[in-house]
Amino acid sequence: VPTPTTDTQAANKQYVDSKIGHTQSLSTNGWTKLPNGLIMQWGRSNNIPSSSERTVYFPISFTTALNASVTRLTNVITQTMYGFHTKGVYNNRIIIVNGTSSMDSCYWFAIGY
Repeated sequence: VPTPTTDTQAANKQYVDSKIGHTQSLSTNGWTKLPNGLIMQWGRSNNIPSSSERTVYFPISFTTALNASVTRLTNVITQTMYGFHTKGVYNNRIIIVNGTSSMDSCYWFAIGY
């Protein structure tokens, strides 16, 4: 479908998405940007050594990062009272701390605009 030149012509999805401001990448480390400017990003960080931290860069940068969270990814049930947490959230990255007693992985989620 060609780019429309009048109000009554059909439009393809790419053209419509560009006009309403919705873009996204639905990959493992992905993001979606809503028409109102809100951005949600997610991903997975693998094999973080115990008692260490890792900097993970977002797929796209925020102008303002609002919040981020991490969730430990494990198939082992433990009695450990500590786990992953964020040390810092910035417009282009998150610093994740592995407070567990073993090398582990996590999912992360961030929101901003």
